Amino acid sequence: MKEQKYTSDDEKNMFSFLKLMGIGLAVIVSIILVSNYLRKREYPDLVILDSLNNVVDDVRLERGSALVTFDSKKKYRIFWILKSNSVDPHLVEIITVGDLISKETNSDTLTIKHEGREYLYFLKEVE
Repeated sequence: MKEQKYTSDDEKNMFSFLKLMGIGLAVIVSIILVSNYLRKREYPDLVILDSLNNVVDDVRLERGSALVTFDSKKKYRIFWILKSNSVDPHLVEIITVGDLISKETNSDTLTIKHEGREYLYFLKEVE
């Protein structure tokens, strides 16, 4: 069997390939960081200090949260939150356009009026 020897051209090609992969990885990471930053500016996290009493105008589901636009043009990212009652459906199962979401300042409780029923949920702490 012949022994395969690497030439300097092979090393140059491998080095060029690794440089290209490194640049590609840096570009992908940069795109993810910029899109995350822009999303966070457009949809700030709903936190305990916020207050709400608005009708849902648009909902986009994201992994682990919902991006909600209200009729007052306020926009928030609401993390999947704990149910107040194990019988109630999860937030993502019920939140739709036209629902009324209320939350008092310094409270972790959200009240959602959906199809004539009222549901209580608790905000998840944002790390």
